[in-house]
Amino acid sequence: MRQHWKPHPRKSKQSLSRLAIYTSIALSATCPLAAIAQTNTLEAGVELLDNGSTTKYLPVYFNKYNAINAREVLRRIPGVADLIPTNNNVDDTRGFGSGGDQILINGKRLSGKSNNLATSLERIQSKNIKSIEVIRGTREGLDVRSDGLLVNIILDENAGGSGTWEANAWFMEGRDKLDGNAKLNYSDSFKSMQYQLALEYGPWNSASDRQHHDTRTAPDGTVFQKRRESRPDDTDNLSITGIGNIELSGGQKLDLNFQYSDNRQIFNGDKDIFDLDTNTGEFPLSSTVFEDRDVIGDEWEVGAFYSLPVYSGKLNTRFIYTRKNEDSDKIVTTLPVNGTDFISNIERRDTRASELVLRSSYLFQLSDSQTLDTGIEGARNTLDSAAEKFTGTISGLTEVDLAIGESTVSENRAEVFATHTTNVSDADTLELSLNWEYSNIRQKGSGTDLSRHFDFPKPRIAFTHDFNDANQLRLKVERTISQLDFAEFSASFDEDNEDVSSGNPNLSPEKTWEYEATFEHRLDNNRGLVSLKGFYKDITDHIDLIAVGNGSATGNIGDASVNGFEVKASSNLSDLGISEATVDITYTYQDTEATDPFLGIKRPIKDEPRHRIFLTYRQDISKWGFSYWFDAEWQSTFYEYRHNAIRENDWEVPRVNFSLEKNITRSLSFWMTIRASLDNTRFRDSEVYSGNVADDQLLFIEERREQFPREFIVGFRGSF
Repeated sequence: MRQHWKPHPRKSKQSLSRLAIYTSIALSATCPLAAIAQTNTLEAGVELLDNGSTTKYLPVYFNKYNAINAREVLRRIPGVADLIPTNNNVDDTRGFGSGGDQILINGKRLSGKSNNLATSLERIQSKNIKSIEVIRGTREGLDVRSDGLLVNIILDENAGGSGTWEANAWFMEGRDKLDGNAKLNYSDSFKSMQYQLALEYGPWNSASDRQHHDTRTAPDGTVFQKRRESRPDDTDNLSITGIGNIELSGGQKLDLNFQYSDNRQIFNGDKDIFDLDTNTGEFPLSSTVFEDRDVIGDEWEVGAFYSLPVYSGKLNTRFIYTRKNEDSDKIVTTLPVNGTDFISNIERRDTRASELVLRSSYLFQLSDSQTLDTGIEGARNTLDSAAEKFTGTISGLTEVDLAIGESTVSENRAEVFATHTTNVSDADTLELSLNWEYSNIRQKGSGTDLSRHFDFPKPRIAFTHDFNDANQLRLKVERTISQLDFAEFSASFDEDNEDVSSGNPNLSPEKTWEYEATFEHRLDNNRGLVSLKGFYKDITDHIDLIAVGNGSATGNIGDASVNGFEVKASSNLSDLGISEATVDITYTYQDTEATDPFLGIKRPIKDEPRHRIFLTYRQDISKWGFSYWFDAEWQSTFYEYRHNAIRENDWEVPRVNFSLEKNITRSLSFWMTIRASLDNTRFRDSEVYSGNVADDQLLFIEERREQFPREFIVGFRGSF
């Protein structure tokens, strides 16, 4: 990283011209395939439907792998690897909206948020799966808009009582600590109701340890300080879930779900600071900093879905209420060498968040080739937060005045929507949608009493053309509005940057026009697929950091743009003589541009790399009941821009996770995962300035080497 580095100004955006270039490249490269129809010799249990736009997988296809749950079944289907959740993150978007997970269960998405898709897939036994549909493009009557590929898991409603369980042990390289996780799930039916009960201690009740090694260099090139930091954390989570599906008279359906989760994270880090001794030229230890941070929280959620046949259509209504509490307490103690330790920093932040959503829609047939889905969604969101900060010396503590230390944010939101889907011909489908969102946000707090109104139209046009049963073209134009994070309306603490982020009650959502063109070719004999997508995003009111007083806050910085392409390929390797093996790879290139609010120059969008690659390889040896797989992720340099610093982040090697599984019996298997199995090191170079970076008063350059130790998880999973 060069001293006094600043981003190079990019060429100004050229409207849609780059999208046109990428699209023409995609079509010129792949349109010759459009004239080639498939010569299919499908495996047993695989069927093509809807002129080839839907592939249906029956138990005959996936039973040979003896997978225990739905998540493991989906891993065996070409082309869907990147749709499978890789973690158990909770959906934090407001409301339901028209989008959502691209994996449906019985044509519906989940009625909850905390009860997330990753966990739900693990609870579904493979023997209860009736079929799996992989849908390319749009299809009328589904519960969510398609972003190109949808997976619909159809369950056998007559399955008897059964359960799944899992237990594993976790440990990390370099830490003398052993943790455990456990899951138990049981499903059955009682009269007209199917129910599911789950208890989970996890999913990763474990500890991690991010280790930093920092070197600080003065503007004249002299190294004056080194830092060595360990930031371990311990996570503890227990959740209880209940789900019920009830068949009522007259085709009515009622789904209910409940979840309660108790969470805790403990951080006990330490940092050794070595300062240069100008007399000896050595770096003796000058002080040690101890950090104790405790985060205690709980979350509970109730949700429901009700479907009522009305005339020639269905009236679908969803309800959800969530409440999340979190208390964070951080105390930092400094111990100088040959000195007395003292509390140098205290940060406390308590939050109480809630959400109430009601969404109702009516889906009906206008004709044999047309459907209309129209309705309304109402929601109320609230966030109560209180933060306080103290800084100290050996003489005592002093409270820091936070701009918006206490705050209550509430939003009342309404959205009306209509989606019209037309099968123009056997090969063409057109979807026209219009959502109109209205919201009122009120914030009251430390010196703040503000009310604002927003009113946004959100149109969408999606067109799908099937050249034949192997080749498909998808076009989409859509206006999207970003979700505001109410936590950014008031003061918060940035742990990574050891900074306080001031609140911004004037934050507005991003507005984006998105343009996409995708060509997809499915390989012969259902071996996989290849797709090429060109995209362009025109963003207004882009959200990034802005200067507020002597610090920074999240704010709107003006226009931004993103344009590029994505190449995706998925195939089994039978033609190469490697049986029961599948590889999935996605490469994304993007050129991003925004105007920096501190320097006034064009630069890349914060935290957005130009290149990103994700690779998954899996092989089953079904005759031995054995499988192994690995995934690798890498991205190129990305940047972060703050009021007093410019940071450059690099991944020199990809993050690779390796797993294997061995079936012991048809209902019991052993598995092992090694996370960060290679040398998982990240590099961050920072230029830190005195005051605003625009003043060009460089304080020092910091080079950081951050290591993530290997994690080992071994366990058993089974069904009963």
